[in-house]
Amino acid sequence: MIDILSETTTTKLLANPAKEIGRLINILFEREGSQHVTGSFKAINKFAFILHLPKIKRAFKEAMMGINLEDLQYDEADRYLVAPLAGYNFFGEKVEERLNKYHDGRAGIPMYAQ
Repeated sequence: MIDILSETTTTKLLANPAKEIGRLINILFEREGSQHVTGSFKAINKFAFILHLPKIKRAFKEAMMGINLEDLQYDEADRYLVAPLAGYNFFGEKVEERLNKYHDGRAGIPMYAQ
């Protein structure tokens, strides 16, 4: 979830919650790659539909105003730690791309420890 929350902003979520959550779910489906896991997230897509109801939308927006979304997103240390993990396309990148970006192409060896 942190991965897809790192793809949005509070402004986008407040402007059109249903559309933005739908977009985030699509990102999750693309990055996950496993039909078994993505099937369990279809319920979240249904949740996005109920955000069209005025009372639900208003409550969602009020809740979002009380959340600092940056606290729920990756920082540089998080990006470094998940870079070598396989099985999921963190940041929409394959593991090889992430290793080149955060580990100078080598798993487990920090770029600054040369």
